[in-house]
Amino acid sequence: MKKKYFGVTVILLTLCLCFASLPGLAVKADSRTEDLKDKAKKKEEENKELEKKVSGMEKEIEAMDQKIEKASDKADKLEKKLNDTKKQVSDTKEKLSEAKASKEKQYKIMSKRIKYLYENGNTGYIDVIVQAKSFNEFLTRLDYVSKISDYDNNMFHRLRKTQDKIALASKKLEESYKEIKTVTKEAKAEEAKIVSLADSKKSKLIQFQQKIASNKDLMQKYQDRIDYYDTASNKPSGGNAGNSSSSGSSRPGGSSSGSSGGSSSGNHSSGGGSSSLTWPVPSCHTVTSPFGNRTHPVQGGTKFHEGIDIGAPKGSTVVAAGSGTVEVAGYSPYNGNWVKIDHGNGLETLYLHNSSLKVSSGQRVSRGQKIASSGSTGMSTGPHLHFAVKKNGSYVNPMNYM
Repeated sequence: MKKKYFGVTVILLTLCLCFASLPGLAVKADSRTEDLKDKAKKKEEENKELEKKVSGMEKEIEAMDQKIEKASDKADKLEKKLNDTKKQVSDTKEKLSEAKASKEKQYKIMSKRIKYLYENGNTGYIDVIVQAKSFNEFLTRLDYVSKISDYDNNMFHRLRKTQDKIALASKKLEESYKEIKTVTKEAKAEEAKIVSLADSKKSKLIQFQQKIASNKDLMQKYQDRIDYYDTASNKPSGGNAGNSSSSGSSRPGGSSSGSSGGSSSGNHSSGGGSSSLTWPVPSCHTVTSPFGNRTHPVQGGTKFHEGIDIGAPKGSTVVAAGSGTVEVAGYSPYNGNWVKIDHGNGLETLYLHNSSLKVSSGQRVSRGQKIASSGSTGMSTGPHLHFAVKKNGSYVNPMNYM
């Protein structure tokens, strides 16, 4: 009988110990959940601060892009003035050389006449005068001899004055050229300084965006783990911890960068297409970065380039690849000054990094119409046009539509 009671007692004690351990497990699970929620909350708060910085930085980058364009325009105008002045200096030197030659020629003519008079005294001119057959002819010959002498003298002095005048103009032009050259050098240095500052800001912006994305990945992992613990402990989830607002600026047309533009967000497809679009930069046909995978020139790493980069000097004419309606004509820190055109039937084209825009949203444009001037605004490391084509919402190879 005692053995029976002893067995029952052992079973009861074991059950008590088991039930006593369950709260501990629950507490342990709750502790892990709370720890994960704390971590997710910290990442969410960090992202909010980063997004504020991103927003402010995007405004700074836009202002810098505008300053770069102004500095670039100033430098370009000075460069043109410098080249014009250089040509004027060259032309003036040529005129000065011609004036010297004319003066030397006149001097030689005068020298011959003077030599003749020196060797023959005045008899040469006297013979000319006395051989006149009438008084009127005498006066005419006398006037003729006087005019020759005056002509020689006046011509020499006039040519010397012309030479002196041209020499003075040449000297002033050379001084002006040196001054413009100095100012042009300073303007280019100022432009380079602003570009360097902007590049630094853009690089920092990319780092912030990457950190935001990394934090979101961690927050999702924390939430997945919280859901696992909640399910394991048979409890309903305590909320979707770790949600946060989307990062800074969206990339509506995809950011393009690099001395050839960059890739942009969105789906992509190799797509088969049709020859329905015209080349967007009539004066330039060199593709510096094709559609497809490549090493990103700004962000680094392998990225899918969702368009093509066309090498084009700043200010090159950019035209609409087809007729359609302008969906977007504006600025973003990634795309710079950009245009998006809806051509109908699910076909859209995008034009990024322009120095200036010639159209506005909602405007109807024709195939071949000028819509922008190429440049290097936004995430770009040199003047070019990033040209992209979308078909039914997916990026496709533009070369298949040319």
